[in-house]
Amino acid sequence: MTLDRAHRTIALREMQDSERIQRFRQRVMNHIERDPNRKQAFEALVKDLPAEERELGMVRLATEARRLQNCSQARSESRSHEMSHD
Repeated sequence: MTLDRAHRTIALREMQDSERIQRFRQRVMNHIERDPNRKQAFEALVKDLPAEERELGMVRLATEARRLQNCSQARSESRSHEMSHD
């Protein structure tokens, strides 16, 4: 692969990664904004952040909350599965 081709490949990957991240953030924000109570709760959590960081803060909090929820569900399902085999 030529050096020029390698540079173009790297630039393309970076652009695709950036677009993928932006689409993910937009989906999370759409999910937050669909529920006024949820939106109000997240806005309260990030109110002390600078204005330009609030949206990213909400996305990060929502992502972490979802991850914790999924972990909790997996543990719960694992326990119920273990109990059914006893």
